[in-house]
Amino acid sequence: MVTKESSTDALLDEYSTSMAKGLLAATKEVGHAVWPSPRFHPMEGDAYVSKYIFHRLYYDIRELEKKGFKEEDIAKLFNYPSRLVRITYLYHVSHLSELTKDERINLAGKLLRYLSYLRSDPFVKEGRNLILDDKEVRALLKNFEMIDLKSIKNASAIRTLISRTNAILFSYSELLYFCHHQIGHEYHGPYDLGNGEVLIVRDYYDLKPDFWKFGADFPYGKLAFFTIYKGVDVKFDYSNRIYSSQPLSHHLSRFSIPQWEYEDLTNEVKLNNFYRKIEEAVIIGVKQISDLNKVDLMKKYGEMFFYAIKPLRDALEKDWHPPQGFYEDIEKQELDKNVREFIDQLKQLRNLTRDEQFEFLKFRLDPRNH
Repeated sequence: MVTKESSTDALLDEYSTSMAKGLLAATKEVGHAVWPSPRFHPMEGDAYVSKYIFHRLYYDIRELEKKGFKEEDIAKLFNYPSRLVRITYLYHVSHLSELTKDERINLAGKLLRYLSYLRSDPFVKEGRNLILDDKEVRALLKNFEMIDLKSIKNASAIRTLISRTNAILFSYSELLYFCHHQIGHEYHGPYDLGNGEVLIVRDYYDLKPDFWKFGADFPYGKLAFFTIYKGVDVKFDYSNRIYSSQPLSHHLSRFSIPQWEYEDLTNEVKLNNFYRKIEEAVIIGVKQISDLNKVDLMKKYGEMFFYAIKPLRDALEKDWHPPQGFYEDIEKQELDKNVREFIDQLKQLRNLTRDEQFEFLKFRLDPRNH
């Protein structure tokens, strides 16, 4: 297993393999139409963002290091591993930045090394995204009331409501963070509890980012769901996707919602009202986003990524917003020729075998190849 002591080459080999596998596993058909955003393809947004974000990261990290921040200190500024993972996804267009190739590769290795401080297996090779250690898991189970669904009559309805609420929170995260919804949430586990039970934690930790107006009215800044499942196999990938052998909702045996504001977590009416409150926020968000044109929407896409590295800017007491050049480039809508060619290549991926798709993605994702 690669670790924080591994070479940059070893880290990048593991990264490009893990990311390519995840992209293929997430869909039956890989290609241009698979990762859509309203009015523009994410690859377009990635190109404009990458021209500036890697330059900022490189020099911000260097400044933090000069101030005495150690690797672990900087890693923890990202809070959760999947927020950092979404930054690494941009490696495929990092060559559009003003950094030299050596600087880009050096930065790429640092960011991947930070993952080792945020989860036990940086590339989730064993299918487990473990953030908590055994002691922390025991404390979680001790400190929060876990509702045992075997003991209540309306267990089936509660299972459905918990599943629906997580589904709509996922959708809300997509509204905030586009196809990079992991910037605002972290799903982690499975933590083995014995007796065929596993704990999955869903942390929605950044639900009111200040680059969206509709986010300010969302009733919760963060939400967590502690869910225990029995008799089902659950795995994660590098990009925080969950895979299960059977529908998880059928196997929910115990759960808790720490931010729940009422005493009775089994009150079906109040749980449904909880869901409706979130649904109303989603409807408002959809309306506001629908009113944006392509240029304004792409600006939001860029602000999302710069917001993801805001904690580094906060530590340096600097403004987190993208530089003015980013906004000017978006207004001009002059997309790099190589990015257009890449988007055209993505359209043809459906004509390749699965192995050929894997090799194409693995090569393209590796910053050493550009």
